[in-house]
Amino acid sequence: MIIDEVVINLKAGKGGDPSNSFLRLSSRRVIGGGGDGGKGGDIILKASRHLYDLNKFLINKNFKAQDGKPGGPNNRKGKNAEDLILNVPIGTIIRDIDGNFIFDLKEDNQEFIVARGGMGGVGNFKKTYTIEAQDGEEKKIILDYCIPNDLAIVGMPNVGKTSLFNKLTDKSYKVADYPFTTKFCTWANMRINFYDFVVFLEKILKLK
Repeated sequence: MIIDEVVINLKAGKGGDPSNSFLRLSSRRVIGGGGDGGKGGDIILKASRHLYDLNKFLINKNFKAQDGKPGGPNNRKGKNAEDLILNVPIGTIIRDIDGNFIFDLKEDNQEFIVARGGMGGVGNFKKTYTIEAQDGEEKKIILDYCIPNDLAIVGMPNVGKTSLFNKLTDKSYKVADYPFTTKFCTWANMRINFYDFVVFLEKILKLK
């Protein structure tokens, strides 16, 4: 079964905490020596031609990027967190929870930062104060997969749709001499003269 719409929850990483430490200079003067915290990880959606639907989001709907590392003494900066990359099929439209359009991932390997990580806190190096780290963005979004197809195979039950689909795409879906053998819609790639096409096999739900 093709899963073409899911709602997921995202939490980008929090920035690393700043360091509030001190340095003693050779002149015995004491100054602030705390380093900055690292940046929190972004959450990035990336289009992949190897995915065919949003099925992998059915079980896990909550995603959180790593937090930045805290700063250290002697003006040591905390390490930035790695970004969290979520692969989705080409043709995935990103919408907010109210259904408003945000972005359309149309091309293979195209990326979009959907939730930004927080900036790290500012340490007290050569200062008498620190600045707190920022929280990462927290969002609930809709992934709306619009199946890209160049050719759609549609017809009444038991007329050979799946046989034609298998022939065009080199797939081996079940074929039998009774109606409703194909239970779900599906799609696959085919190549003719070095050109790639997407073939979509539609399932007729019922006879009218």
